[in-house]
Amino acid sequence: MIAPISADGCRGDTVSVTITVDPEVTVDAGEDETICSTAEVALSGATISGAGVSEGTWSTDGDGSFVDNADSGDSTFAGATTYIPGPNDRAGGEVVLTLTSDDPEGACGTAEDSMTITINGVECGTFPWTGNE
Repeated sequence: MIAPISADGCRGDTVSVTITVDPEVTVDAGEDETICSTAEVALSGATISGAGVSEGTWSTDGDGSFVDNADSGDSTFAGATTYIPGPNDRAGGEVVLTLTSDDPEGACGTAEDSMTITINGVECGTFPWTGNE
């Protein structure tokens, strides 16, 4: 509250000011990974927080697919549990997955973070190797 003081030392009218600080949205897609060519990528390490936002959407620069527990192709942050690299992802040896938050109320906009998946050109086997895979 600000109470201006006049030249004669008396207090004048009172003015109230409200300041709103919107918290920043933070997104963490997870750490970069290296996988074998037949592996899938678990999305369980990703987080979205701040500004009352906890939802978002996954996207990719590749041709793979996001799936949930029902294999429905859900790319929402809450739904997607796994990314399955596509043929072009495997052939190129790399794919970038990006997690973008929903747009929160207030002045702060969306936030995003990416993870790079390096795909080695070898099939995943079992350990110990039996020579059959």
